Amino acid sequence: MNQDNIRRLQEEVQKLQQSLSETVSSENSEVTVVINGNLQLTALTIKPGAAEITPLIIDTINRGIKKISEALKVRVFRDTAENATTVKKCFLPCF
Repeated sequence: MNQDNIRRLQEEVQKLQQSLSETVSSENSEVTVVINGNLQLTALTIKPGAAEITPLIIDTINRGIKKISEALKVRVFRDTAENATTVKKCFLPCF
């Protein structure tokens, strides 16, 4: 992952955080990215900050994940269920 990819990742994560905050009308939403020592994105954890996960929140998360994966040109593997209460976790292997 080069500096341009990292910048794009930061922008997309920030957009997702903002979209989630607006969607749930809460500042408690959180987007965490894990990058390993080789600057590879290894995990993305999303906590919407809402008591109940609605279809709108799931849609917002899925759009954000799609944008992040497009920015990094990686495939997304979801490790979650649609009815998860607060966390969606995605592992994004870098090729």
